[in-house]
Amino acid sequence: MDSRLRTACEERLALLNLPHRFGTGQLCDAVAAWCGKPLIPRPLDTTGFVDAPSGVSFETDEAFFLFYERGTSRLHRLHILAHGISHVLCGHIGSLPWEDGLVPAPRLEPEFGACISGRTRYATADEREAEMMATLIRQHIYRGRQFPTWRPAAAEDCWERHSVTLLDPLWQDLTRVLPHIVLEVGADHELDFLLHRKVIEINDGILALRPHRSRSVKQAAAEAVAARQLASTAEGDAIIEAAVLAAALNSARSSSEPDFDPAPPTPGTRERAGDLRAETTWLRQVSQAYTTDPIVHSVRLLAASPAPAGK
Repeated sequence: MDSRLRTACEERLALLNLPHRFGTGQLCDAVAAWCGKPLIPRPLDTTGFVDAPSGVSFETDEAFFLFYERGTSRLHRLHILAHGISHVLCGHIGSLPWEDGLVPAPRLEPEFGACISGRTRYATADEREAEMMATLIRQHIYRGRQFPTWRPAAAEDCWERHSVTLLDPLWQDLTRVLPHIVLEVGADHELDFLLHRKVIEINDGILALRPHRSRSVKQAAAEAVAARQLASTAEGDAIIEAAVLAAALNSARSSSEPDFDPAPPTPGTRERAGDLRAETTWLRQVSQAYTTDPIVHSVRLLAASPAPAGK
């Protein structure tokens, strides 16, 4: 099923006749020319919503509107947008109900809710196809930027294999608690494809845990990082993020009530370069801290400890 789905997506993408090196803007223009309507990307803020889609797309008489979560990394935003573009390219109708306040589109009528697609989980064929297509789109864009031909260099291949291994502990814990973030693709794909899936699914997990991100944990971790002279460094920021994620995973695992004033993302998250290497490098640091750093270990032990009697 996975190989047939990938082949179908590759064939559909090839119909656009995109050059070897292309970007999201060119992709939007090509799909707009193909479907006869403009594609209009817009940022989306889902803070305060529980289990909200990270992307929403729908069609009106004039255009396709593609909303993408703004409170995440640039690579993740571009992938979410590619998912919305894929719904258009694949001709998906959509089945999500309209949710007032989620999409900032006051001039649209509720009946458009019958045509909404939302990136939440991959339980339907349409969502699996759109996510597969989005991954292939981002793989093509990554390769077009990195390599003159389709085949990655041997050194890059080695770096990607090592990165997949380093990210695995964090990915494993996230997907145990949040299995819906996984697109089942099997192992018979190129390393850059598999790495992109792991990076996107970690980002999806981080976003899904947002209601469980504790400000007190973040503050305590920041103080411990400062005591080690690591404040405002990439290593220190990774330790703080890993500590917040460790506590958030425990909270989600125990079905704790969501926090509607959660700890914000790591400084620089939205501004980080939107390429696979930059995002992978950051997540490698977070995953390493998550598995080895004593600050994170202390947070994990504290979060798992039973509350004192009477509390």
